[in-house]
Amino acid sequence: RRPGFYPLRNFVIDLRGADETGPGRVGLRVDSLLRPVIESGAGQGFPSRVRVGENQRMLMIGKILSRRDGEDEVFLRGFNPDDPPGLFEPDSWDVSTRGLRLDAVLDRAVVLSMGAKPRRIEEIRLGNNWHDAVAGWDAGLNLHP
Repeated sequence: RRPGFYPLRNFVIDLRGADETGPGRVGLRVDSLLRPVIESGAGQGFPSRVRVGENQRMLMIGKILSRRDGEDEVFLRGFNPDDPPGLFEPDSWDVSTRGLRLDAVLDRAVVLSMGAKPRRIEEIRLGNNWHDAVAGWDAGLNLHP
């Protein structure tokens, strides 16, 4: 029997600015209840009410709207083989932020993985538009080769 893979649980993509300890960071992860979560360097946490599936292929897409003046916004949505992404950006996201001021250029990505269970991350994409994030994603690929 092959061990199960837990590609999202206890895995964080941490986007940071030059001051890695300040409020200018955003963490995108899935918590122990399998809910997508957005975390800020200022200690704000934004968990989703939606849970993602376990032991299945997932595509997590985050979107950051940074403004010179006013609130910044971060969005996170998970897709799976039963609910693949469409050609256009969705009208709704699993979780979004409110009252967030990053005051930083997020130009570094740090990947963190905690725990003893195996994780399999196939790819991380950074793009400027929806098509960059979803192009070529094949929900039918086998999770356990």
